This record gives sequence, C-alpha cells and structure tokens, in this order.
Amino acid sequence: PWVPPTTPIAPPTAPPLMRPAPPPAPGGTTGTDLRRVRATITESQGLADVAVGASCVADVTRHDREDGTFWCNAQVTCGSRLLYGGADAGFFQCVLYDSPRRDVVGSDANTTAEDRDAAFSLNTVGGSLEIRDDASGTHGAMHVLAHVDAVE
Repeated sequence: PWVPPTTPIAPPTAPPLMRPAPPPAPGGTTGTDLRRVRATITESQGLADVAVGASCVADVTRHDREDGTFWCNAQVTCGSRLLYGGADAGFFQCVLYDSPRRDVVGSDANTTAEDRDAAFSLNTVGGSLEIRDDASGTHGAMHVLAHVDAVE
C-alpha cells in the first residue's frame, strides 16, 4: 500500500525573477491618479536641444473606458519640449502597480505616421523610458532613451 511522505511537500513558488500580477487600480479614476515619472536622458538622436543628461518628466494618468477597462495617458516633456502626448494624444495600454511602488508599465508602438503621436514605452519597474518618431512627427525623426530616476 501507498505510504504518505513523512515531510510535507511545500507548494510550488513563482520563480524569483517573476513579479506577481499587480492588483488592478481602483475604478472611477478617469483623468486622475497622477503618477509623475522623472528620468534622465541616456541617448538622444535627432533633437539638437534635447541632450544626454537632460531631464524628462512624464505625467501619467489613468483613464477609464466604457467597457470597464482603462488605459493611460502620458504627457512627456524632456528639456523644454513636449515629446509625447498633446491635446487628445498620448494614450497607451498600461499596467499600474500600487504596491510597493506606484509603477507604470506600458507602450504605444505607433509613430506619427500611424497615429497622432510618437511611439512611446515606459517601464518604471525596469527603469526605462523610450520615445521615438518618424519624419512626419512634430520634431521629425528622433529617438530618445532615458533612465527612470523616480516615480512620485
């Protein structure tokens, strides 16, 4: 007959590098829940007045959709230039973390030729911000990479 083991078997755990899924952000917060992301440019191409070492600020807000989901809006200024966002622009698919930090992870892969704004990627968990655009964008063809310094 079968004999149970003498030491209990521990339940499996997630691999150490995987983060658990974040809890959903609370509902009813359209246009609020501001998360200010501060970053420092590490690479810049195509923008003479936005140099390596310049600061970027990304103001990210949550916007509810009619279907019960949400997306985010970002208005990103580097130096004195608005590089992503603008009136009725700057929306992207996102995940909002509420604990232990108020992190944001998301992206908009389309450049101005495909929609109304530059392509954008933000991962405050991994510490990266990227903005790129094609020649039809407000600032022409450009590419900016930055390291996230803080999320407030």
